[in-house]
Amino acid sequence: RLSSNPADCCATWSPDGQTVAFLRIQDGRREIYSIPSGGGASRLLLSVPTKQENGQLDWSPDGRSIAFSGDTAEGGTRILALSLSDLSVLSLTGGKDRNADWAPAYSPDGRQLAFVRGEIGSQAGEIFVMPADGGPVKQLTNENSLIRSGPAWTADGKRIVYAATQNGEARLLQIPSTGGVPELISGAGSPSWHPTISRQTGELAYQHILGASSIWRMNLDSLTPSDVRMVVISPAGKDEGPQVAPNGRKLAFMSNRSNSMEIWISDPDGSYPIKLTSLDGCGSPRWSPDSGSIAFDSVHTGRPSIYVVEMSGGQPRMLVGGDGQNMVPSWSHDGKWIYFASDRTGQDQVWKIPANGGQPMQVTKQGGFAARESPDGKYLYYAKTRGERPEIWQVPVNGGTESLLSSLVRPGIWAQWSVAGGGIFFIDNASEPYHTLEYYDLRSGKVQVIKVLERDSFWLFVTEDGKSVWYSPPGQEESTIMLQKTFH
Repeated sequence: RLSSNPADCCATWSPDGQTVAFLRIQDGRREIYSIPSGGGASRLLLSVPTKQENGQLDWSPDGRSIAFSGDTAEGGTRILALSLSDLSVLSLTGGKDRNADWAPAYSPDGRQLAFVRGEIGSQAGEIFVMPADGGPVKQLTNENSLIRSGPAWTADGKRIVYAATQNGEARLLQIPSTGGVPELISGAGSPSWHPTISRQTGELAYQHILGASSIWRMNLDSLTPSDVRMVVISPAGKDEGPQVAPNGRKLAFMSNRSNSMEIWISDPDGSYPIKLTSLDGCGSPRWSPDSGSIAFDSVHTGRPSIYVVEMSGGQPRMLVGGDGQNMVPSWSHDGKWIYFASDRTGQDQVWKIPANGGQPMQVTKQGGFAARESPDGKYLYYAKTRGERPEIWQVPVNGGTESLLSSLVRPGIWAQWSVAGGGIFFIDNASEPYHTLEYYDLRSGKVQVIKVLERDSFWLFVTEDGKSVWYSPPGQEESTIMLQKTFH
C-alpha cells in the first residue's frame, strides 16, 4: 500500500518503474503527487483549483513530464503537461472552446498523445490524437459512445485500445493510430474497461466486471400485481432484455453467461436455454409477429448493426450495417418492416427497412430512438432521445406530424417502456430511490401507478395483452483484473 487517502486515484508508473505518480481530487483542488514504488513519503508536484472530477495521468516515456487534464475558464477540461524539471505547466489543448478533454496517453515513442474529448455535460466522447508537445488534433473515432476509461497504445504504437459502451455494455475496442474502423478485441468479454498495455511485452491488462442478474416476471390481474417470481437465473452472468414470443412459447433474452453478450432463447419458465448467436456482443432482441425470427443488434463488426436470426435454423444475417450506429430494432405489426435507430445523419433518428432486406428509409426528422409500433399498426411510438427520462413521441405509420404523446409518460431510460394492453407501461425513476411501474391509458390519457419496484430495471417488457410484466433488475457485481498475453 502506497497511500492512505481515499481521494487518491489514477496512478501511473515512471518509465524506470522506481516511482508512481497519482492524482488526488479533494476539497476543490486537483493535486499530483509522486511516491517511491517501494513505499515512502509522497511529494506534492502540483496543486491547482478544480471543479471537475475527470482524471487519469500518464508519464512520458522519456520521464520528463506527466500529462493530465485541468479546468478551463469555459467550464470544460483541457490536456496539460507538467514538466518534472521545473514543475512548470504547458497547455496542450483548450482555448475558448467548451470541450471536455481528459485521459491523456503517450505513444510508446513519446511523440504523440491520445486523449478523450467530449462536450461539457455529455456522456459521449471520442478518441483524438495530437503531437505530444501540442499542435493540431486528429479525431480517430466517430461512434458517439460513452467512453468508460482512457486509451492505451499497443507496444508498436500502431493501434489504440479503448473502452466504449455500446448497447449498454462496456467493451474493449481498438483502432489504428492513424485512423480507421474500430474493431472489437475478441475474448475480452463485457463489460470490460480500463485497458493498459505493457510497453515492453505488449500484454494487455484490463478490468472485467463479473455480475449476475436475473429475469423476473410479474403477473397482473386487472393491473394489480398478483405474482412476482424469478424465471431466468444465471449465477455467473447477466440475463437481460426479456422478450416473450407472440405465441407465448419461447422467451428471448440477452446473456453473457458464455463470456460475451449473446442472444439466447428458453422456455417461458427459463428452462432449456439455447444460445442463438456467437457474435461477441449482441443485444436488444425483438420477436417477429409470427414468432419465427428475432431481430437484434450486434457490435460484431465494431459498430452496432442490425441482424436477424431465424428460429428454423441458420446463421444470423446482417440486415443493416455501414456507417453510424444502427441499433434497437423492432418489427411492424405485419412483419414486413423492421424499425431501428440510426445516427447516420449525425442525430439519432428512427429508420425502417424491409424485413427481407432493401434500402433503409428515414421515418423521423426531429430525433427518435427505440421505436415500437402500436398493435393496430396505426401509430409508431418512440423515445425522443437515448438520454435519461426521454419524452415518448408518436407519428402515424403512414406518415404525418411527429408529436409528443403526453408529458405524463417519462420513463427513466429508452428501454424502460412497453406498448401493451391498450396503453404504455413504463418505469418512472423521477423520485429516486423509488422506481414505480406505471401505466398510461391511451384512451383516457390518465396514468396509474401499478407497483413500487424494490430495484430499478434497465429493461422492461409487457406482453401484448398487458397481463405479464418482464424485467431484469441488476444483481451483485464484482470485478477482476484480466491479462491477455496476445490479442489481435
